[in-house]
Amino acid sequence: MRLVKSYTFIKKQVITYEWRINDVSSYIETTGGNVEYKLNLDSPKFATGTGDEEIKWNLRLNSENEQSEDKSWIALSLHCTLAKKLNANSVHYGRRFDVKAMYHLFIINNKNERVNVTEFRKWFENGNDSYVHAEFVKKEDLEEKKGDLLPSDLLTIGIELTIYGDPTNYSTSITLEKPPSHVVADYQRLLERKEGCDVVMKVGDEVFQAHKTILMARSEMFFKLFTLATEEENNTGEMLTLTDIEPKIFESLLEFIYTDQVSDIDFVVEDLLKAADEYLLDSLKDLCAKSLLKQLKVDNAIQVLSLAERHNVPQLSKHVTEFIVCNVEDVMKTPGFKVMEKSNPSLALILFKKFATLKAVGTFLVADSVNYVMEETNSRLAVKRSLTDVAKHTCYFEWRINGMSSYLENFHDDVYPDDEEVLHSAIFSTGSAVGDEWCHKMTVNDERFIETVIIELDSVGQFDCGVKIEFTLFILDNEYQKAKRVEFKKTFKSKDYFDFAIETSRSQLLENKNKLMPNDTLTVCAELTLFETNNSCFYDTMQIGPKRQRITDDYKDLYKKEQDTDVVIKDGNQENLFIIPDIDPDTFDNILQFIYTDQVNDLDDNPENLFKAANKLKLEKLRQMCL
Repeated sequence: MRLVKSYTFIKKQVITYEWRINDVSSYIETTGGNVEYKLNLDSPKFATGTGDEEIKWNLRLNSENEQSEDKSWIALSLHCTLAKKLNANSVHYGRRFDVKAMYHLFIINNKNERVNVTEFRKWFENGNDSYVHAEFVKKEDLEEKKGDLLPSDLLTIGIELTIYGDPTNYSTSITLEKPPSHVVADYQRLLERKEGCDVVMKVGDEVFQAHKTILMARSEMFFKLFTLATEEENNTGEMLTLTDIEPKIFESLLEFIYTDQVSDIDFVVEDLLKAADEYLLDSLKDLCAKSLLKQLKVDNAIQVLSLAERHNVPQLSKHVTEFIVCNVEDVMKTPGFKVMEKSNPSLALILFKKFATLKAVGTFLVADSVNYVMEETNSRLAVKRSLTDVAKHTCYFEWRINGMSSYLENFHDDVYPDDEEVLHSAIFSTGSAVGDEWCHKMTVNDERFIETVIIELDSVGQFDCGVKIEFTLFILDNEYQKAKRVEFKKTFKSKDYFDFAIETSRSQLLENKNKLMPNDTLTVCAELTLFETNNSCFYDTMQIGPKRQRITDDYKDLYKKEQDTDVVIKDGNQENLFIIPDIDPDTFDNILQFIYTDQVNDLDDNPENLFKAANKLKLEKLRQMCL
């Protein structure tokens, strides 16, 4: 299974601009009892400082708005213009300068407070656009509230302007392989039944029984503990007392040692990562890293980075550092960041180095995808047959879009741009041989469905063969539950129109913003399974069996070492030996190899005797391999 996360970042720049007009009374004329305002002024032009200095802004004050019949108001407008006319030789010639903006207009009174505050949202098209606020302040208010609004005959007009930039995508990928079937199940039964246990461990108030050989095979710490101890200290039935670990965590540790997996790892991952580091279980550290990556968010990013550094998980640290850099404004507001500044300067130094790198190159550096791929080994079977093989490829894709409300909340004037807004996620794949590639597409501001938000799954790969797919689309809410869930099944070709989507409305998303868009971030997910059918004919050998995990390699290493052997099995009638009749030594060596590694080298050299032995010892899988 592939786990892919895509982040769509919408950068924004906020600027506050104040325009002060002194001697306001000089712009007011009184004739025969009639008061006439001559406040027709333009502010100096200013820029937002976003790096795009081609666009300038200014405020315009008008005593009367020609478009309004009510002449009792003073109007204020915001203008967006190009700094200079572009000629054909300019690098920006032919470029559109469309700007999406949110802004607040206000007056600063004699107490330095904002009054007459009004909010606006608008698209300013191609660097030559404006919007008029016809009812900025009543003329009579300037007279009646002169002491408040015009202290020392000074009018101070302010604007807080937010500019939204173009979205950028950033993605990470993790490959998760399924565990093997037989070896893991066999050792799990051994753990559950407690049969043949030769070591007892006391953890807190609880006692655990286990098998010394399995502990040694899986953990370098246990290997050293048992091999360096004296014979008197390692008698069967001994009890070891383990400190600095809780019983619940040790239970999960044992589960991993026996099965290469941990139930409900997300609930114990922090303490389990510490235990994996202490007991030298690198593969368990990788498993914990995957769990932490799946739970990574703004609120816990500093905590996860601290865990990665404390327990030496460099790939996790690298990924989390990149995530923090891309979400730096939000992360800096979290309690964890404030604690880090005071108590953990080493983490602050890591982030400082990352920011220094970004400043040097002038852009964000996107880390290589984080890949945790378990080792693969396949057994082989001599056979002649035709085979229709259905391979199942599963991918979980997560797409996060920040600043989502900037796309959903209504804009004044033309309300929406001429064209609909379409956001695309990064491209992802199940990793199948057909070359499938997919991406999410979100459409807002569609003139046909102005209140509808459409989230689709699109195919961008080129493949002609029909493949069966099953997928679930949903929005991940603030409690990590699947909202707006839809499920589909289809036999699909890349040229087919893919018309399956989540449809929701602006009002639903905005009214449930805390639930569906926590931190103003919308998270769209897809669980996609592709079934790939291959028809093949094998005349020599074919590969069978599931991909084997690291656990089988551990037992294989122990089998080769032949160290710490507890039982000797041999033909004969010697004291303290188990007698296995009717099996020759070479065949029994193959039996042991299968028990430890789930495979047999040179199976074709001795299939008949091995089949008889497998039948005698009730090794069903080995019998099937010998057929």
